Amino acid sequence: MTTEPVRPLPNRAPMGSGLQQTRIAAVLAVSSAAEQHLPGIPAVAAAADTLVENGVRCLALAPAGNTLRILEHLAGRLPDGVDLGLASLPAPEDVVRAANAGARFVMSPHVAPDVVHAARGCGLASYPGAMTPGEVHLGWRTGATAVQLFPAGTLGPSYLATLRQALPD
Repeated sequence: MTTEPVRPLPNRAPMGSGLQQTRIAAVLAVSSAAEQHLPGIPAVAAAADTLVENGVRCLALAPAGNTLRILEHLAGRLPDGVDLGLASLPAPEDVVRAANAGARFVMSPHVAPDVVHAARGCGLASYPGAMTPGEVHLGWRTGATAVQLFPAGTLGPSYLATLRQALPD
């Protein structure tokens, strides 16, 4: 029996304390009307405040035209211990913009190694989405902080239990 040396896993940005504490990430969407006239900032800030007051410690904004301004606004006013990030990032340059606006993490609905690497380069946690064991494994080996099951609603707890048996990390 031959054994190949195990390559060390890539460095990972740590999971934020907010997500570690609650294991829940609330994703806030910005409407297109809010993008045009910027009334989205007070509305999203009010929603964020309500979530934080009720124990949610991890908030992600779904990208839209005004999302970076809202992200900057929230980053400057949310209390310590609340993780703030951007969801559904398609490209590495979006990660850099998110980091500059105050994000601590990025989420993606799929495993995009260039997005995971860009997040790691910016010191951000990354949570790509995966459904199959192969996608989960790819996300983990790429260096994601954690891999989210996406879309999770159709899979259920028994799928997660089976997946964790095969891929305990």
